[in-house]
Order: sequence, then structure tokens, then C-alpha cells
Amino acid sequence: MALWQISFFIIPKDEFESHIQLYKNEDGLFDNTDYWKENVDPLIFKSLDVFLPKVKSWSDNIIQYGTLDSNVFEIRIEDNLIESVSFRINFTSDYEGVLREIIRLCIINSLVILTADLKLMPLNFEIINTYVQQSPQVFKYNSFLN
Repeated sequence: MALWQISFFIIPKDEFESHIQLYKNEDGLFDNTDYWKENVDPLIFKSLDVFLPKVKSWSDNIIQYGTLDSNVFEIRIEDNLIESVSFRINFTSDYEGVLREIIRLCIINSLVILTADLKLMPLNFEIINTYVQQSPQVFKYNSFLN
């Protein structure tokens, strides 16, 4: 992850609501594969290509929209079904259209957005945008520039 990016996870709302607590693995990482138990077709995210071009990933098991050093949306698949979904926002770019489309897709498909520290984000552009703009990453980035 680049200094100018903020990471998020996406998981199904039903799975989120059925788990009492979100947890990180022994390495301190969130493994969202445990939350993608239903057979979900990755094509539900196809409309992202209007804002983020679909590109060839370094892995055959990842469908990637956007570039790794900017706004990027990654779907890890196994047997053509979703195993995990995450995205990173480049807060130095004009990311509004990308973020609005991700929120729209989450609403339509009953998905939730989690921050890297597993905080549930309301599916509201203004709230998520405020989170991005007030994040420690933005503060660090601005400190680095000055």
C-alpha cells in the first residue's frame, strides 16, 4: 500500500451481521475469506470499469480494477467465486466517482464497507469521505510534504 492510499474491506452484510465479532488472524491481518461463504459472482462489480479500468493482475486469482499505486479494487476469486474483496483509495486523486460507485454497488448487493481497523462505515459518501480526509494517512502524507 502506498503512503497516499487508504484501505477498505467489503463483506456481505448478512455475514457481517451474523458474526458477533470481527477478528484478525495470528499475524494481525483481517482475512475476509471467512465472510464470503455464499456463492457470489464477481460480475456484480463489473460496472466499476466505468471509473476504474479492468487490468491484468499479477495473480490469476485476482480481478483488478485500477492500478496498484492509485485507486484500486481487487476481487480475489477461487473457482470463479468471490473469496475476498478489498479496495484502496488514493486520497491525492479525484476519487469521488470511484467511491460513489463502490458505495452504490454495496447498497445494491447488500454489502458493507469496513476500514482497515475493522470499523463499519455507513454507506454514505460524505461520511466515508470525511473518514478519508481525517485519516492518519492524510496527516502523515501532508507532514511528509512539509
